[in-house]
Amino acid sequence: MAIIDALLKIDDGDGNLKKITATEENYAAYQAGIQLAQAGQSKVASLSTGTGNVVGTYTNTKFDQAVGTHPASSFTTTTTNTTIYQNTGTAPEDPPFSKPVLWDQDPGEIEALNDTQLNAVVDRLLLTIFAGDYPGTYRLATSAPSADYSAHIANVFTDTRTDGTSVDYTIWKRQAMTPPTVVKPVRLVEGTKNLQRMSTVEMQATFGQRAKTRIMSTGIGTYQLRSSADGAPTDPGTWVAKGTATDTKQQTADQNYTRDSTRISTRDSTQNFTRISQSNYVSNYGAVYDGDYVGTTQYIAADYVGEYAGTYSGADFEGNYTDDTYTGNYVATYTGVDTYLGNYLRNFVRDFATCVSFSDFFNGFEAQAYRRQVVYTGNFERDFVGDYEGPADYSTDYLGEYTGDFIGNYISNYEGDYAGDYTPNYVGPITYVGQYDAAYQNEYTGDYTGDYVGNFIGDYLGNYIGDYAGETIQSSNETIETYTLYVRTA
Repeated sequence: MAIIDALLKIDDGDGNLKKITATEENYAAYQAGIQLAQAGQSKVASLSTGTGNVVGTYTNTKFDQAVGTHPASSFTTTTTNTTIYQNTGTAPEDPPFSKPVLWDQDPGEIEALNDTQLNAVVDRLLLTIFAGDYPGTYRLATSAPSADYSAHIANVFTDTRTDGTSVDYTIWKRQAMTPPTVVKPVRLVEGTKNLQRMSTVEMQATFGQRAKTRIMSTGIGTYQLRSSADGAPTDPGTWVAKGTATDTKQQTADQNYTRDSTRISTRDSTQNFTRISQSNYVSNYGAVYDGDYVGTTQYIAADYVGEYAGTYSGADFEGNYTDDTYTGNYVATYTGVDTYLGNYLRNFVRDFATCVSFSDFFNGFEAQAYRRQVVYTGNFERDFVGDYEGPADYSTDYLGEYTGDFIGNYISNYEGDYAGDYTPNYVGPITYVGQYDAAYQNEYTGDYTGDYVGNFIGDYLGNYIGDYAGETIQSSNETIETYTLYVRTA
């Protein structure tokens, strides 16, 4: 015989008994729920912040700095954890605890339910209580879901933010509902065989107290608090969400600031600095110039005075020659006008420190007489055109050495080695190819206008006026985590 057929009720005024149906058991479930609703945090199966089975942990996070704080390297966060428990144990079953009766067909008599039979009845009641949100069930919310709920653990979680905003979450317990149709089972009057309807107090003490113990034994009516990262419970059974709590925090974002800073900044910077400078620049320049100078040089015809010593190699000598024989070397002094055209390469050394400027240096160089000693060595080949006076006419080729004095105008092309003194006049710009070594030291005063691109290394002292961009704590907020309270209903 099924246990559902065992519970009995008085059906009429004559005292006839009748079986209680599953729907009629809802009133017993309601009274059991009332008993659960009246239980404090310390009672078996109640949710608490004390000890027992861990339901879950809520974490509150917030910045320690105010809105507008930057940069991100200065941010710190405080977290606060709150853990919820569900009390374990066996609920006491003191009077007015009283067991209802059943009809046992074999041996055909009425008797009180034993513990196993009572557990089976209460387990069915629990399915009704938690699937139907009867009194004694919990909700997690910032405010009461309805007037039927009262705070079981007020402000159990608090979501705080650095902008001063805080949100409190409470675990609410249902206290009342519209009662189902009243159907009361009967029980035996203690010490007699008389039957009597159970009072609501007896139903609460009997079904309600046994329900506390059975919740922790069967799992029907147990709770879990799960984060969104955890997801829904994975334990066996059917789990239904009963409210949420969120943990929020101020958002951060890159924010541009335009402000004046009067703080003095001292630092070394290796950043490229590009700007136009218009200011007087006064400095001493002392350096050695070592490089190639290329210009143009012009020479003019001048008188050449010097000694020529070398070998004559040229055209035949034609003129008046008076002598029978000629033997010896030809060594003579040449005085006349010669035009020297060619490239003149030499090392020029001058004390540049005596000049006021570069232009003064070159102007002075052009204005002064240019004197030097030239050593010319080589072969001298030329044509001799003029009058020769000697002891005899000579009309043949002359081969040999000539020693004597030459007086006259000598015009020819000269090729060979030249050794002597050369003193010309110089007019014109200079072509100089070679190394120029000189030290220039003078003061330059003037305006410098241009772009400077380079690395600035040094101390900067002054006011900073400009835009700053960086990660900043915003007035808006974002959800860090969402926590959901689940209950097992089957």
